[in-house]
Amino acid sequence: MDRDFILLFKSLEQGQCSAILDMDPEGYVLSGSFNPIFSCKEANNPGSVKIVVDCSGSMNGESIQQTRVALDRILDSLRSQDYFNIILFGNQSKSLFSSQEKASVFNLTRAKRLVRNLQADMGGTEIGSALIKTYSSSGVEGIHQDVLLITDGEVWDTENVIEQAVSAEHTI
Repeated sequence: MDRDFILLFKSLEQGQCSAILDMDPEGYVLSGSFNPIFSCKEANNPGSVKIVVDCSGSMNGESIQQTRVALDRILDSLRSQDYFNIILFGNQSKSLFSSQEKASVFNLTRAKRLVRNLQADMGGTEIGSALIKTYSSSGVEGIHQDVLLITDGEVWDTENVIEQAVSAEHTI
């Protein structure tokens, strides 16, 4: 791996975690292991995910290609009872749908067409306004709203981003 990988998450219950740090000829090697505990949803209950995708210029090349592959897999994993939307951002943001839509064959086909044509051509990385737009977009009443953020950029002010997600009752 030639890039940093940062994973931030909060779980109310503590799972078992461990890490080993050692030197190698080129510097340091870190191996981490974690087993978070998350509550599982009933298999038949609908889910709702808002997928926020960085389409800024820095995503050009391999990053946007990997994003297309990841989005295809995510869309393939949605069930017919689930709801979703895709929000693209750079200097501005735009949504595939005006609100969460059911993962019907028709809507998934529209989403896959968007993914095939996805480019890293939306300017700079303005994540704050994109997340605010995401939180304010209407979801389905009674279904928890999850946010999946796909970006290669470093997000500044992560505490504020997390606080906004919590106050908007979204999991990011």
